Amino acid sequence: MEAGREVFTALWRNWPATILFYGAILVHALATLGVHEFFGVNDSYLYEILKIWVFEPLYGWLAVLAGAMAVLVCTNSCA
Repeated sequence: MEAGREVFTALWRNWPATILFYGAILVHALATLGVHEFFGVNDSYLYEILKIWVFEPLYGWLAVLAGAMAVLVCTNSCA
């Protein structure tokens, strides 16, 4: 159990991963704000679902893959 936690923390608690994570959040927030301000898009939850699964489905599948990997890491490191 402790070995799994060490692998998990090595992957998530480092500067490149932190910069990538917060950078992705910042880009998403700025893009959502920009689309709303410049094009008047109503950035509701329905819009986000349509954007991920209809307009850019690759991002939806990447989110599913990331979620599955997180579940696998958590279940293997916590077992």
